[in-house]
Amino acid sequence: MRYFYAVLALTALLLNQSSLFAQAECDGSRYYQEVFSNYTLQSDVTYGSNKNYQGTTQSLEMDIYSPSNDSETNRPLIVMAHGGSFLFGDKTQADIKPMAETFSKRGYVCASIEYRLGMDGFPFPGPDSSNAMEAVVRAVQDARAAIRFFYKSAANGNPYGIDTNRIYFMGSSAGAFIGIHLAYLEDISQLPPGIDTTKAGMGGGIEGHSGNPGYSSAIQGVVNYSGAIGDTSWMKAGDVPIISFHGTSDGTVPYGTAVIVLSGFYPLMEVDGSHSIHIRAANLGMDNCLYTFKNGGHVPYVGNAAYTDTTLNLAVPWLAKHVCGSGNFTCAYVPVSVGVEDNPLSQMEVYPNPAGESARLRLPEGVNEAEVSLLDFQGRILRKIHMTTPSVVIPKGELSAGIYLIRVESEGKVATEKLIFH
Repeated sequence: MRYFYAVLALTALLLNQSSLFAQAECDGSRYYQEVFSNYTLQSDVTYGSNKNYQGTTQSLEMDIYSPSNDSETNRPLIVMAHGGSFLFGDKTQADIKPMAETFSKRGYVCASIEYRLGMDGFPFPGPDSSNAMEAVVRAVQDARAAIRFFYKSAANGNPYGIDTNRIYFMGSSAGAFIGIHLAYLEDISQLPPGIDTTKAGMGGGIEGHSGNPGYSSAIQGVVNYSGAIGDTSWMKAGDVPIISFHGTSDGTVPYGTAVIVLSGFYPLMEVDGSHSIHIRAANLGMDNCLYTFKNGGHVPYVGNAAYTDTTLNLAVPWLAKHVCGSGNFTCAYVPVSVGVEDNPLSQMEVYPNPAGESARLRLPEGVNEAEVSLLDFQGRILRKIHMTTPSVVIPKGELSAGIYLIRVESEGKVATEKLIFH
């Protein structure tokens, strides 16, 4: 009996010590402030490999940032992904590297990942919605492999000092797309028809074959900088929390629900931006927050100290509260009264398309005047038309058979449509 009580006492002591350690770790300084003067960087750590859209095997690497001289060995992890429209960018660019540096100085381990870039159809004849969604899937598969890398390492000596119960994803632009889809898209079968899973590097479902099979790819939350999701209906009650930052004048990724136009020329598909994500999350009762940069552009914190401060003033306490399970955070900037101004030009019609000798452009109802430009795929303006009538004929004339872009501007709104001449 004495042995039994001794075991109980020892267990209580250990639990009490564990609680004290947790309190010491979450002392209101660590995770909130840069309590470390520097960080340790491990560059080009390979976390997997897979075939890219061209069928070539690509090694997948990441940079790992850890607080220097840190005695804590059970630390939260933030996996980070850069932007670049799934076509460009790398793990050291300005939209993500400074975030990795400042959060590692606050006590996190941060991993800035590279992922497979490129999509079929770019630049010619132009990607479609399926090509774009396939690029998203490949990137999500890679991100899941990176997360599994840390679960695997934690199960094998934990060399990076990771607490796998506290893994978060932070992304900018395309990187935010990755984090949002990783969190809320459960199966490729949810995607619209047209996704070709038989293409090189597309196998393995949403988990993919990019590395570290057999381990979890679960995360506990998402930090979204100017991202979007293919469809908010994929979100459901009880999903992981999300905090979002987005500008109302973002010309790259829509603030609300609209057609995304790749590189300003390729209309791809309708997506739900941060405001639409916020509305859906609020309706589901999900833990979420949205900060709106009124009149802000795409990832406005990059190169802007004021926007960076605003971003960190919310992202830092939001993460700290979730990491510690307690703490002060008020989403004081939720723009519940801010609506999304629909772009009426997105309803314009171009027909027939493909066209023979001519096509007709019809403006949406209520739009009475517009400036129209016909461009080639190098962005060169071939013709300009000032419209004062509901519709206008666009003749093929001297143009060669091929793909062109119609750009329409009216009252500060812009929309682009693809036009094919036989």
